[in-house]
Amino acid sequence: MKILLITDNFLPHLGGSRIFFYNLCKCLPKKEISVLTRCAKEAEKFDRNQPFKIYRVYLFKLFRKIFWTFYELPIYFNLFFSALFIIKKEKIKIVWAGETLPCGLVALLLKKILGLPYIIFTFAEDITILSKLNRERKIGWYVLRNADLVIATCSFVENLLKEKVKVDSKKIVKILPGIDEEIINFKLDEEKIIHYKKELGLDNKKVLFTCARIIERKGIDNVIKTLPLIKEKIPNFIYLIAGEGEYKNKLEDLVKKEGLEIYVKFLGNLDHYKELPYFYYLCDIFIMPSRQLENYDIEGFGLVFLEAGAFEKPVIGPNIGGPTDAIVDKVTGLQVNPYDINEIAKAIITLLSDKEYAEKLGKKARQRVIDEFRWQDRADKIYRITQKIVNGYDALSKK
Repeated sequence: MKILLITDNFLPHLGGSRIFFYNLCKCLPKKEISVLTRCAKEAEKFDRNQPFKIYRVYLFKLFRKIFWTFYELPIYFNLFFSALFIIKKEKIKIVWAGETLPCGLVALLLKKILGLPYIIFTFAEDITILSKLNRERKIGWYVLRNADLVIATCSFVENLLKEKVKVDSKKIVKILPGIDEEIINFKLDEEKIIHYKKELGLDNKKVLFTCARIIERKGIDNVIKTLPLIKEKIPNFIYLIAGEGEYKNKLEDLVKKEGLEIYVKFLGNLDHYKELPYFYYLCDIFIMPSRQLENYDIEGFGLVFLEAGAFEKPVIGPNIGGPTDAIVDKVTGLQVNPYDINEIAKAIITLLSDKEYAEKLGKKARQRVIDEFRWQDRADKIYRITQKIVNGYDALSKK
C-alpha cells in the first residue's frame, strides 16, 4: 500500500505538528510512504538522511487575512500537479492531508478526478482559525465532511469536528500524538550536562523551561509577567526559553521593561535530538501556558509536555485546548488558567517549593508516556485504518 502525505508542516521546520508527521512517517514501512511538503532551509541535507522519499515544492505563507486570492492560487496548482506526478510515479493508493487547507482541498480534488481516498489529520488551530473565515470555512468544512476519515489529534478537536463542523462521527477517530523512542530512551552525556550548567550558570538554581515556536499563542509573556512574583518567594531561579519566532522581540522588550535580564535567557533553536533532551533534564519545571487568541488560534496538543514528562519533569500548561489531553491535572502536572498571572505564579511556586510533590508528578508523567504514548503503537493503528480504507476501495473497483 503506497501512501502520499501532503503537508505544509514537516521537519526541518520546527513545531509540534512537524514532529508529529515526521515520527509517524518514521514508524511506517519505509517504501510505502512519500511526503510532499514545502521547501525549507537545510532541507536537502535533512531529506538525504531519511529512509522515506520527500518531495518539496515552494509554497507561500498560509492563512493570510485575504486567503482566497488569485495570488495564492499557485499554492494549489503547485501542490495539485506535484501530487499528480508523485501518484503516478509511486503508484499511490491513498492520500493523507496534513491540513484542511490547502492540502485537504488538493486531496479532495484528487479523489474527484482519480478516485483516490483521503484521510485528513486535524489539529486545533486548523479548525479554530478557519471557523472565523467565512469563505474558507465553507470550503474547509466541505473538505472535512467528504474525507474518508478525519483523525482528531486531541479530544478538543474531536468535539469541534462533531459539534462545529458536523462531520459524521463514524468518520472521526481520535489518535493522540506519541513520543519518539529516541526521546524516551535518550542517553545523557555527563560532560554535556556539566557544560550546559557552567555555560548558563545553572548551579544552585531552580530552572523553569519553555521550548516552543515563539509566537503569541504560547503564553510565554504571561510566564515572564509572573517572575516578579516568583522572585519574592524563590530568588534563586532562572527561566530558559528555547525557540525562535515572530514574538521574540516583544518578549525581549518585556524582559527589559520588567528588569529581569539576569533571570531570563533566550537559547534560540535547539536540535530536537541532540540538545533539547539536556534542557528537559536540567529543568525543574516545564511550562507553557498556551492561550486562545482573538483569531481563535489555540494549542493543538503540546507534544513538549509529554517530552518533558519523559524526563520525569512536572509540567504546567493551560486548562483549555489540546493540552488538557497531554496533562493530567495534579497527576502529571498542573493545569492553569492561561490568562491568570496569579494562578500561573501560584503553580510555579508550588512546584518549586515542594520538591517531593514535583518529583511525584514527574515520575507519574514518565510512566504515562511509557504506558500510553509510544509512537509505534500510534503509527500501527493509523496504518491499519488506512489499509482498511484502501481495501474497501479496491473491493469496490473490482465489482
